[in-house]
Amino acid sequence: MAKFSHPLGLTAYEYSVIIDCYLAHEKVPNGHFLPSPAKFKAGERMAEKGYLTLVDRMSPTGWPVFMMTLENLETYNAALAEAQKTKERA
Repeated sequence: MAKFSHPLGLTAYEYSVIIDCYLAHEKVPNGHFLPSPAKFKAGERMAEKGYLTLVDRMSPTGWPVFMMTLENLETYNAALAEAQKTKERA
């Protein structure tokens, strides 16, 4: 099996959370995505980078709720485009 490789250096969990949030953005009326506990930290890292938005934390557990906004999508696509330009220059 081939090792996972992403142009931005994201882990498989990070990319999975982005894809899940994108699908929620497209299919869920409020756009919210609740990740599995294994993906909490990956989602938080993606929110720190601006690729997702941390909407809320459910109480009392602190379970994070993420969503992808149009601004997040633009930030992610801009980072991909910059990575592609850097790769082409090398």
